[in-house]
Amino acid sequence: MKKFYLLSFLFFASAHQTLAVDTSVNTGGTDTSVNYSNSSSASDSAFLRSPLKSKSIVELFSDILDVIMVIATPIIVVFIILAGFKFVTAQGDTFKLKEAKDSLINAIIGGVLILGAKLILMIIQNTIDEF
Repeated sequence: MKKFYLLSFLFFASAHQTLAVDTSVNTGGTDTSVNYSNSSSASDSAFLRSPLKSKSIVELFSDILDVIMVIATPIIVVFIILAGFKFVTAQGDTFKLKEAKDSLINAIIGGVLILGAKLILMIIQNTIDEF
């Protein structure tokens, strides 16, 4: 239960930091100005800065897929190694060999799907860039 409270605190603390309002002068970019009074002076307005570095939805998806690939690649390697151990420990048992073969095929399919998602995104990006 203590871990839950700690994780909740860390989540809300990071969310508070991300959603904080910056009252400094607007330096340009994609900031959105929010004016809280009838006055038009710069000292009365606040600027909400986007925490995202992406400028388009395709870049956002590309960044998300990059993170997923960094996390998923070692996991896929571990599953392929585990499938190899299953092959070694099967010792000729047909049921265990079938289970090891299925594990290897599933790990390879997972890797192809992740690489395929990046490829599909690149194709979509190239199609959009042509217009």
